[in-house]
Amino acid sequence: MLKDYLKIILEALNLNVPKRISLSIGCLLILLTKLVVDRIQNKIFFDVWTGLFFVIFVFALVTSLADLYTERKNERDKEQKSREKLKTKKTFILDLEGRQLNIVKSLYFNEHHRGYLTDNDTDVLTLVAEEIIIQTSKYSYFYSRDNTGEVDNRDVKHLYILTPPALEIIKQHSQKFE
Repeated sequence: MLKDYLKIILEALNLNVPKRISLSIGCLLILLTKLVVDRIQNKIFFDVWTGLFFVIFVFALVTSLADLYTERKNERDKEQKSREKLKTKKTFILDLEGRQLNIVKSLYFNEHHRGYLTDNDTDVLTLVAEEIIIQTSKYSYFYSRDNTGEVDNRDVKHLYILTPPALEIIKQHSQKFE
């Protein structure tokens, strides 16, 4: 008998949050209705079914509130991490020097903020890792001759574009990139 009650309670906990809230409201309504009916008929309010509905009500309500709290907390943490990431990206962009600054400038002054860059360049890889530029699937082979006169076709260049957050930061601080 107790095993069946525990199965019902555990099945109630497997529901998603809106269904658990609906379940807890339904159990509360049943308990209130039973209280009124028992009060009118002068019966004892607490019995096995009342206890079962009360336990389901409490578990459903507590777990759904805990899930809602966790969900909201995760959203706030995600927003905060996003703001911190944008702040570090802004600091990185404003501290660019040398070849990395020249790469970003050349992409910024291009009509569509894009350009072909070598994949093996460490400055390009750093800009990709910091999410300042992203690599597209479009690529091109640029053939060059080495010292012996043979064609070296290992020089593959991919099309890179500035990311929208980086582009916004550059537009806000355009005097640095002129």
